[in-house]
Parts: sequence; structure tokens; C-alpha cells
Amino acid sequence: MFLELKYSYIGLCVPFIFVWFLFLIFSPNTRRRQLKLSLAKMPFGIAIDLFFFTDYWTPKSILSFQVGSVNILLESMLFAFFFGGIAAVAYQAIFRNKDKRNMEIKHSRLALHYFTFFFITIVLIMMGVNSIFATALGYGSSGIIMIFKREASLESALLTSAFMTVLLFSVYYFGRILIINTEDILRSWWFLYDTPLDIRFANVPITELLWVICYGFTAGARHNPIRKERSLSLQLNET
Repeated sequence: MFLELKYSYIGLCVPFIFVWFLFLIFSPNTRRRQLKLSLAKMPFGIAIDLFFFTDYWTPKSILSFQVGSVNILLESMLFAFFFGGIAAVAYQAIFRNKDKRNMEIKHSRLALHYFTFFFITIVLIMMGVNSIFATALGYGSSGIIMIFKREASLESALLTSAFMTVLLFSVYYFGRILIINTEDILRSWWFLYDTPLDIRFANVPITELLWVICYGFTAGARHNPIRKERSLSLQLNET
């Protein structure tokens, strides 16, 4: 199948839309969280683009518009909605489907972790690190801090990372088989094409795999916090 360049980004979103709806249908316990967190992820699609447009990629779009000098791609918002929503509930939907615990992090702690991500990402970019590596390290650092501070389980982080990596790899791998002009698409919008950083595994860019490993790790940690039980002594003192 030949895919025109202008439809390639929305085409990339299609497999994740399909998986997102599978989660929505077959995991009723996470349905409300999936919808809520998917909506919350949409603005980050635009925010991350501001980094990526400088040195990583310039995907073609059929759903873009200008806000001042900034080009807004609605495909990025859709990708963040579906991809982020999947990552947010994957651990609960697949591995802990009957667990109905409240899985929300306190807003103050969540703001701190987002600050960590953006601070590390911006500092690394200012140091000349490519934005794909900077954002990956920003995500990874945020997730490691959560694990180190025992705010989330290592299991949820690792399993979410593994699932999201396999999912992204599968989409890219089989996409290359189905789309006959994949190489032309990469050449058109990927700044690292035919550079020393154009390293691939099974023809899938290593940069994408590194990014999703770190993103999935942090998503698994951020959206599956450890519920700290109140100590028995504290409960006795209150009675």
C-alpha cells in the first residue's frame, strides 16, 4: 500500500486508536481513568512537538494550523490522546484488571514529576543533546525518582515499559511491511535519516525504541502509585 506523505502521521495514529478501543471495550474497570487520562495527555503532544521540531522530525499533517509562529499538529494531540491513554492504564488493564484501587497521585507530587521531566529535558537540549534523547532521559529520570522514593512499584514501571515497547515496535515493523514507501516517509520528515544516529533494529529506529522504553517506564510508575496504608499504631491513636 502506498501512503501519501500528508497522511503518514494520521496513519501512524490508526493502530493505536484500534488498541485504545480494545482497552476501552475489554477493560471496564479502567475505562473511566482511560478517558480522563487520555484527555489530560493531549496538550503534551503539542508541548513535545516544540522540542522535536527543532532537531528530530517535521511530520506532514492534514490537521495543522498556526498559532503565531507555532505550527500546531492535531495529529500530535491525537497520538498523545491514544498512545498516552494506553500507557496510563496498560498495567491495570492487562495485569491487574480486578484491582479497583484509587490510582491517582497527589497533584503536588505529580507537578513535581512533570517539573523534573521538563527541567531535565530543557537542560539537556540547551547542552546540545538531541531532543529525542533529552525527552527520553527526562522521562526515565522522573520514573526512576518515583521508584527510588517508593511512590510506585518497579513491576508496574517495567511491565508497562515492556508492553508499550512491544506495541510501538510492532506498529513500526508491520507498518514497514504494509506501507511500501515507508523509507520515503522517513527521509522526508526524520532529521536523523542517513546520519550516524540512523541506527535501527529490524529496520525500526533505535531512537524510537529508546524513547518508548523510557516513556513506558515512567507512565507505568506515574499511573500506578503504591498505596501507603495507614499504620496500625496511628489508627489506634485516633480511636
